[in-house]
Amino acid sequence: MAVFSQGIAASPRVFAAAMPAPEKDSIADVFLGESLTYQIGFWAFDNLAIGTITLRRGADGDYVATLAAHTTGPLLTWLLQDRRDFYVEHMRMSEDGKRFISKTFEKSIETINIKKQSKITVDYSKEILTSTNYENGKETENHVIPLQKGKLYDGPLAAFYNLRFGSYGPFKMGREFNIYTFPKKDGHVPVIHVRIAGQKETGLKLNGNSLNEYLAEVKLDKDLFKSKAGDINILFSNNSDHVPEEAVAKDVLFFGDVRGKLTATGVAAGFAKPASVE
Repeated sequence: MAVFSQGIAASPRVFAAAMPAPEKDSIADVFLGESLTYQIGFWAFDNLAIGTITLRRGADGDYVATLAAHTTGPLLTWLLQDRRDFYVEHMRMSEDGKRFISKTFEKSIETINIKKQSKITVDYSKEILTSTNYENGKETENHVIPLQKGKLYDGPLAAFYNLRFGSYGPFKMGREFNIYTFPKKDGHVPVIHVRIAGQKETGLKLNGNSLNEYLAEVKLDKDLFKSKAGDINILFSNNSDHVPEEAVAKDVLFFGDVRGKLTATGVAAGFAKPASVE
């Protein structure tokens, strides 16, 4: 994964909201039931945690994407107090079936002694976003933020599927996208920035193996994983689903560079539980 550390040249940008999706099955047809499992490493070790990303139908007919990670091994589990991270996004599918639209996004970090949660609810009918934080079940912060009429705001998991599907434009080498995400309490609207390396750059960084993978640099809200700048480098497969095979989240607080490697794909059975904050 050392190839990800090199600098990347600028390329023309595309704002994601303006790009039409390609003609194919609906986004739910492609990804519903997908389950991806990753081996997670940090510091000098490669197998310190397990992460899974799944997409299921919700009990109320929406779609529920879940990213869950937990430490493995007794020593690290003791050191990190049995830490477990959960990211859950409820989404609806657009009428044309070409993208997911975020409804709620929840983040939860749990250890033996503390449980920190946040929940974002997007209400397009009222043109507001509500952001609430909790600690051990008690509300600590709440903000209501106005939304711009006619603009869609994608959470990180909705963007994960929309990008791979082509909702923002064709997924191919040399493309660059800016995806509007949840506004901050001061009204600032961050973007998820994605840049897919061109063929020459990919070949150089992957030792000439540029036909089987797509190399992408992604910049997320740095607060999502508590990283220095929100930078993630991802290696996507070259099949039609563009499955992430490897990733490095850079400069995460306490952990440094966090590495993930795909170890299994499967089918997520059953229905996901409705979103809730206890």
